[in-house]
Amino acid sequence: MRAHMSDGHLYSGDKVRKLQAKKYFLIDQPDTGEQVFLNLYDAENFCQKHGYNPDECILSGDPEIYQRAVNLARVKANVLKEQSDILNDLWEKSKEEIDRLVNVRDRHEKENKRNFERELDQENVIKAISKSSGIFEAYKNVRDRYWYFEQIVMYAKP
Repeated sequence: MRAHMSDGHLYSGDKVRKLQAKKYFLIDQPDTGEQVFLNLYDAENFCQKHGYNPDECILSGDPEIYQRAVNLARVKANVLKEQSDILNDLWEKSKEEIDRLVNVRDRHEKENKRNFERELDQENVIKAISKSSGIFEAYKNVRDRYWYFEQIVMYAKP
């Protein structure tokens, strides 16, 4: 039997093939709660980050654990979907705010307002763009996490 080293953790070749065929991995620890992962690598990284022994805490293969993992992934996907919708709405509003501030800035430039007011208008546009960029990054991160959990649900047997 060949061995496989994964993140400093030694698995037998048979165990790796069996584990990698799974599309869910569940970790249930008192201090972090239940966590579900799509692949073994992510589960091992979580164990390494929190100082857990992967052999003891990574659960996979049991039908009851499978159902717990799918249910947890479904709940997390729903929550993240709601959060991404909220962030998308905020992002749309921030884009409207940028358009409004750009229009104000352009109008003041045409009216030849004082230099101080033009600098203030430009500063407001830069702040609004920064805010919009931050909201978009948060939206993108939440959408990526949503898709991660949605894949576990999609792999689930009907």
